[in-house]
Amino acid sequence: MRPSDFKVFKLIFKRQWLLSVRNFNELIYPLFYFLIAVITFKIAIGAAKATLEVNIGMIFVINIFVLILTHEALISKDYKLGFLEQFYLIGAEFALIILAKYLAQLALYVLISACLIPLVLFLTGVAVEYWHIALLSQVLLSAVVLLFLLLSSAMLLGSKANALLSVIVLVFTFPGLIFATLGINNHGYLWLLGALVLFFMPIIIVVSKYLVLIALEDKG
Repeated sequence: MRPSDFKVFKLIFKRQWLLSVRNFNELIYPLFYFLIAVITFKIAIGAAKATLEVNIGMIFVINIFVLILTHEALISKDYKLGFLEQFYLIGAEFALIILAKYLAQLALYVLISACLIPLVLFLTGVAVEYWHIALLSQVLLSAVVLLFLLLSSAMLLGSKANALLSVIVLVFTFPGLIFATLGINNHGYLWLLGALVLFFMPIIIVVSKYLVLIALEDKG
């Protein structure tokens, strides 16, 4: 029997979350890279005091590359292992599967950002009063990056063109990076960034669904 859509969504969300937590060692390298990159930046500028926008922009750029490093956790790994094929064979709604995987991955990065960003902001000398808005900007930017990372991964399923994936993500997330950085001093840009996430989310989920289905049919 075909499972209900809610049951599929709940199962995928829980599975994605648990796999990420249990395989937390796979995130150690990207997180270590993130901290080392921040520390290296501070050593490079020495005693010079960078502006708020430079510090925040540097953190956001490093965050984008960290997210790209973990792109396989979205759908590529399950595609290689044949997990997606099981749901394809029982006729599960793939839009819900992709949405659940996206939201679970985003929830994980929200948790990581909440723990890591205060330390990073302290290291870069950002004033405490900007920490909450920097965290919000980081979360919104991560939501944008993960959306286009999802779309890029779906486009390149079965391919080893990781360099192309990085280029696609960087091109499409560049406006989000600008809005997130400007939003530190002008909160109106954060509302715009949030609106972009809500606008693109259903479009990218549906497009990714059909790209995954096409890849599974070709694989079969």
